[in-house]
Amino acid sequence: MKISKMLIVFSIILPCIIGCSKDIPEKEQAKEIVESADSFRKSITTIDSLSNIQCVIQLKDSSYMLVGGIQINLKAKNLIIKLDKYGNKEWLKMPDTHAPNGFERVFVDGNQLVAYRSYIHSNYPALVYFNNNGDVVNEFEIANSIVGYDVLQENDGYIAIGEIEGFEGVQKINKQGTVVWTEKLSDATGLSISKLPDGNFITIGGATYSGPGGDFLVKIDNAGKKIWSKTVSGYSVLALPDTGFIILAHNKYTNNIELIRFDKEGNQLWTHLTDYNTDVNSLLVTGPWLFKYGADHYAYCLYDYIPYPKMIINVINNEGKLINSSTIYLQNTVDQRGVSIIKTIDNGFLITCSNITYSNEKLNGVIDIIKIPRFEVSGN
Repeated sequence: MKISKMLIVFSIILPCIIGCSKDIPEKEQAKEIVESADSFRKSITTIDSLSNIQCVIQLKDSSYMLVGGIQINLKAKNLIIKLDKYGNKEWLKMPDTHAPNGFERVFVDGNQLVAYRSYIHSNYPALVYFNNNGDVVNEFEIANSIVGYDVLQENDGYIAIGEIEGFEGVQKINKQGTVVWTEKLSDATGLSISKLPDGNFITIGGATYSGPGGDFLVKIDNAGKKIWSKTVSGYSVLALPDTGFIILAHNKYTNNIELIRFDKEGNQLWTHLTDYNTDVNSLLVTGPWLFKYGADHYAYCLYDYIPYPKMIINVINNEGKLINSSTIYLQNTVDQRGVSIIKTIDNGFLITCSNITYSNEKLNGVIDIIKIPRFEVSGN
């Protein structure tokens, strides 16, 4: 993850909502504290260790599961944290597995959860199954794994996109980690994949590719075979119900972030050019993020650290017009190791930010958790 070398140690206490009634004595009123699941700020500190959250999902009961890695005494371990719907920690576990260097993704599979780790920085690629208490129940090695930057869950396994031998690669693995197929798509790193309503997939990559133009926007079938490709590059792609899609890309002429809407054949319908000029290489590891938002809107989220670290959330309509915007300022710390955001069940957002603070001659990991309420836009 990108490192932002700034220092301000913080602690956030969630404001409490006090229930009031004319018939209840004042002393009793003070005891009734109701937490909000709509908006909160919390933090978790891991003493004398370095923690990094890579992925967050929300479960059906509105609670959250966070996965990543933690380093204690220079030894890498996996990290799993369960939060209730108010952002309070229910438990924190560091399971011992053959893949000790942290998890990249987590998925729900029936009554179990599955953590995914690809072949990044020579780490052991694996699928690790664990129960709702964070206890490991099974683990499978992924032989010949690609370097994965995005992964989708299918009924019979997972499809990852990333890099293989310097090419944009896509790979299907089953639930036991066995590679079903691997395909090379273009001469650059694949960054995002999304499933279309027709059962095929749309992929995008090449955003940081400095060579001659290539076909980095690729539609593939469910066996990874190319259907068509376009000379378009980008960071993130989102399939839409009409079999069209939208991408988040970097405009090479203005250096600004832009959104481009396509029909199902890959023809451009409109472009939304943003005012944000963000470090191109940093986006490879810190987003950007793209979500369907309500019936006719999209949300795109950008992390920026100049002059202060912040998450920018914008909502546009189906014609590419900006509807709403919000900037969430994050904490300045010694080392900002990882930032992530998800859209929540109630159409809000949950941001996690992994930091390092220095206290009593020790480096401590701090995970900031920020819940943003839903945006009021027509059509939601």
